[in-house]
Amino acid sequence: MDRKKQFTLTILITIVLIFVIFISLIILFIPKNPYNGEQAEISNLNTLTKGKAQDSETVNFIKHELWKILNKNNQNIQPEKIKDITIRKESFSQKYNQNRQRNEVDFIVDIKSLKQSYKVSYQWAIDPKNLDEYGIIISCLPSKDLIYGNFACKDFFTDLSGEQQYISRFIPYNDVDFKLEGIDLNAKKPVIKALILIFRWELDTEDYSARETEIKQSIYRWFQNHRLDINNYEIIFETEIN
Repeated sequence: MDRKKQFTLTILITIVLIFVIFISLIILFIPKNPYNGEQAEISNLNTLTKGKAQDSETVNFIKHELWKILNKNNQNIQPEKIKDITIRKESFSQKYNQNRQRNEVDFIVDIKSLKQSYKVSYQWAIDPKNLDEYGIIISCLPSKDLIYGNFACKDFFTDLSGEQQYISRFIPYNDVDFKLEGIDLNAKKPVIKALILIFRWELDTEDYSARETEIKQSIYRWFQNHRLDINNYEIIFETEIN
């Protein structure tokens, strides 16, 4: 091989080696996502945060937390495949807290396909000491903020508080046929008063037992629909005839 060809080959090999090293370094220093696809994508997050400060690690973490809470509140779903997780635009807030030297983001996500909504809050700072204990979390919303109705949401705080505090999200509860009231929610077995409402005009007989049984079944279904084990409660049934 003459010197000219040998020189050309050497140059080409050098270029290839430099290119391979360059690509390897890029791959090496690209931030890695540790969640292996266990994330729920928020469709308009990038649009609402465009041009604002961001922290990719925190965003990946909050997507993972959203994935977990969706699994907690639903059965047989794949949160990573849900396409309609959308930030309620009027709820979005992002600001820099000068006093605490941290970025703060808050918003509500709505998921029409599941008829569910959640509160999303996250923070990031150069110094982790500037973050709140629960500054990065996804939580259930109060009933007034639920646009699809109540879905017996469970989150990190319900795990901490147990049955006593969990049921307090839903009672007192008033329906056409019954009312539920907490008598002693702090008892080891919380005490609930269930008032059955029977109206004479809706029956053709003075025997109300069948109607009473029917309404009791509705109360049992209420507990099931709210993912509450009725056996964990002492239910005091009373009947009011009007």
